[in-house]
Amino acid sequence: MTTTRKRRWTLAIVAMMVVLGVVGFFVLREARKNVPRLVVLRQEQANGQNMVVFRFDAPKRKRAALFWMVTQSESTKGERKPVWGKGGTALGIVEAGQSKEFSVMRPSDGVWRLRCGVACDNTGVADALARLKSCFGQRSLRPLRSGTFRSLGSTVTIGSDLITNPVPPTADAPTK
Repeated sequence: MTTTRKRRWTLAIVAMMVVLGVVGFFVLREARKNVPRLVVLRQEQANGQNMVVFRFDAPKRKRAALFWMVTQSESTKGERKPVWGKGGTALGIVEAGQSKEFSVMRPSDGVWRLRCGVACDNTGVADALARLKSCFGQRSLRPLRSGTFRSLGSTVTIGSDLITNPVPPTADAPTK
């Protein structure tokens, strides 16, 4: 091989690596934006219980399922027992680009956050294989019609911003 041909091949390989790097950057950047999120809306009292209402936003292009919720205190770093869906099912399924409101009992701690386990739709080959496996397990063709979520072992944990409980008024407060 002559030196001119070696230079051409080297330049072609370098150009391909640059193009792959640029395309990969934009694909990975889009994937990071396309994640579910929690937004705290308000604190209210319902049936004598102090509740916090939050909104669960699904990604723009995928359905998302909320599997468990837990409150975590920031002062003691302690977690309460998680709330799971009945029978291992999701607490709520939100369509792509949509939102749904949920409420959770407010802990007595002053500063805390809400953490949730979320799974998004399977897509492509992973979805087809999961549907076929489900058909075999259930001995039915019904699972072919419904989409599947990632397995429960691969849920993503998302958290809210810090939530500060309002300070209750004291009875001994001086009046002006």
